[in-house]
Amino acid sequence: MAALSFCATETALPRMTDIARELGFTTGAATGAIDSLEKKGLVNRVRSQEDRRTIGVAVTDKGRKALNDIFGEEKA
Repeated sequence: MAALSFCATETALPRMTDIARELGFTTGAATGAIDSLEKKGLVNRVRSQEDRRTIGVAVTDKGRKALNDIFGEEKA
């Protein structure tokens, strides 16, 4: 849930390297965490329009609801 919370609080779509750095994960571990969240429908990967090599992570409405249920407040 830390990865989900981090993604929800970022103003720009965080990249896998951003998530790994912030949470102290390897990029492989961050990818695994995001894979799991994506399978649950809590996040989506979004390709950058400026640089198609870059993929950001966006929190879905379902992900925001899950955070709200856990923390009892609206996350960004």
